[in-house]
Amino acid sequence: MRIRTGDLVQRTASLVYPRYAVSDETVALAEQCLGQPELDTGVRRSVSDRTDDLRRVIRSRVSFSR
Repeated sequence: MRIRTGDLVQRTASLVYPRYAVSDETVALAEQCLGQPELDTGVRRSVSDRTDDLRRVIRSRVSFSR
């Protein structure tokens, strides 16, 4: 069985993303991470996807917390 390093790194980034820390601060930290030019493309994709999910959760909470 051959393990591809890029896939492993991308999966790890997805698993360790603080998706339960729903706050604007978490989004800001993720954006700071995404701003790093040396960030691995797989990690960038995972962080970007999870950050997009987090933004949707925040918008939903704002919309439906009335």
